[in-house]
Amino acid sequence: MTIETQEGPRTRTPRRSDGMAAVGASPTPPRAQHVPAGPHLGLGTKVQRCTVCEEVFTSPKSGDKHRVIAGHYDLIRINGKLVRVGRESGEPVVPDGGVLVSQGNQIRRCLTPDEMRARGLVLNGQGRWSTPGGEWQPRLEVTP
Repeated sequence: MTIETQEGPRTRTPRRSDGMAAVGASPTPPRAQHVPAGPHLGLGTKVQRCTVCEEVFTSPKSGDKHRVIAGHYDLIRINGKLVRVGRESGEPVVPDGGVLVSQGNQIRRCLTPDEMRARGLVLNGQGRWSTPGGEWQPRLEVTP
């Protein structure tokens, strides 16, 4: 079917009332439904949600501040299976028949709310963690 538009003639796929293509027409999926966004955050804001602890932060800087290194591990392949081996320090210990795949990987964890407060993060009125005084940090210029 050809319809006339302001830009010129255009071919249109015939559709049934339920949005699916009519018999004999090229199969096209129905349009995706629009999902409304959450509450308006304002221009220039970049909110981050941690997928581990589900806490919400006002910026990536404050989100990164709540993740800490809890230890290290090595990844070893033994009989076709990958095994994590915890390591305190020094060289990795590989058992007989094992192959070292990667070493010095970080085990990370989220801080608790009390630990976040101790690090200087505050919970604002919207339930988001932020650093006090805003996120913007001035760049220090060195003048001779």
